[in-house]
Amino acid sequence: QVTAEATPTVKLDAIMQMQQMQQMLMAPVNAAMGHSGPMLVPQLPQHMMVPQMPSLPSATVQPKQRRGKKGKDGKMKRPRSKKAADAPRRPKSAYMFFLGEFRKDWKLQNPDSKKVSEVAKAAGDKWRSMSEAEKGYYEKLSTEAKDNYKAEMVEYDKDHPKPLRRAKKERDPAELKRPQSAYFFFLADFREEYKAAHPGAATAVSVIGKAAGAKWKSMSPEEKLPYENMSTASKAEYARLKTLTPAERVMVAAAARM
Repeated sequence: QVTAEATPTVKLDAIMQMQQMQQMLMAPVNAAMGHSGPMLVPQLPQHMMVPQMPSLPSATVQPKQRRGKKGKDGKMKRPRSKKAADAPRRPKSAYMFFLGEFRKDWKLQNPDSKKVSEVAKAAGDKWRSMSEAEKGYYEKLSTEAKDNYKAEMVEYDKDHPKPLRRAKKERDPAELKRPQSAYFFFLADFREEYKAAHPGAATAVSVIGKAAGAKWKSMSPEEKLPYENMSTASKAEYARLKTLTPAERVMVAAAARM
């Protein structure tokens, strides 16, 4: 007899022993009735049945999906397309121009220093201690590089149309166009003169840009003065348009096109 205080393991053993005894007792009855199949065993009460473990579903391994990198806004970033070898190089910032010169001086003064972190720290400290006038030289180099890059990209896009490019959004006539630098005005003139003087020569953007940069550096302040005046006038016009309302800017833009 199985008591209520028996453990589950002892209780199961007792039930199985009872089933075996019933099979032995029913063996003569099955033989007399001529059963050749499984022996007839009386059904046990429900509370005495051996519980069966439920079958677990087979685990399916899902293939691991590759995820792209997330940007600062949390959105997935598209993989950047490789830039063509002949595409114009992006312009350097004022600090990068300064860093290039600083690194050369640092190596001469510290030939045994091999750590990049030491150069970066020293350059950062030096840059922060410089006045705006001292940084102005590098700011000017950066502005010229940016203007040169924009001009080169205009020519580059003409010869290298981008496939499936989205339609360019129409410019708002009330939107202000930033003033141009003296070098940008010079570059526009130089490009036309270069193409006229070299009709059969290569007119790659990088070639014209390099020639324009060399010419600009060799020019005297008097030679640069007309372009400086153009830039000053461009800045003054920009400041004037900033004081107008969007509706007034549209009227000015329409009058300029007439």
